[in-house]
Amino acid sequence: MLSSPGSDQLIAEIALAVIGLALVAWLLPRQRTRVRQHGGRPAAQAVTAVAVVALAVSLQPELFDLNTGLTLTILAVFVVFRPEAVVRLVGGQRAEFRALAAGTRLRQLVATHPDRASAESDPAVGAQLAALAASEAPATARYVALVRSAVFAEPDGAGSAARLADLAVEEARLRRAVGPRPAFEGGPAKVDEAPVREPPARDG
Repeated sequence: MLSSPGSDQLIAEIALAVIGLALVAWLLPRQRTRVRQHGGRPAAQAVTAVAVVALAVSLQPELFDLNTGLTLTILAVFVVFRPEAVVRLVGGQRAEFRALAAGTRLRQLVATHPDRASAESDPAVGAQLAALAASEAPATARYVALVRSAVFAEPDGAGSAARLADLAVEEARLRRAVGPRPAFEGGPAKVDEAPVREPPARDG
């Protein structure tokens, strides 16, 4: 029994709708995680969710003419696959993410120097101190203060152990707020930050 052209078209439309729903179900949580890895705020996550739905809808040819569908697809693909750009355009990185990035990089940089004077004269250290200060907000003020007090302190100095313990608690709190492993710790995406210098090679 031969099928009619109308029934064939209906089957094709149903198949495309199913593919679109599957795409949303598979891609949406992954893209939300990627946006959070870049420090994205809820607004950036919402824009990404809309883009994922738009990408699925663009698969339905009966809804748009060719030019409109193609434009929608291009815009949706850009948003979906460039989460770092979406974060920059929609509210920027959240303060907790910026504080963690600056604090982590600052401590890594200082650790490459033999003494405090050398570290303080390094422009990259100064840049990260500035980034840390810029990240200060009600949610990050204690973490920022603890990093500042701990980063140049002597490891065996008075109160050092308690200060480091407090810093570890604050860092854990910020990491819970940020969520997934942040991109500055080796994720696939780029973060605006000062480069980490390798420690100088030692003779002998």
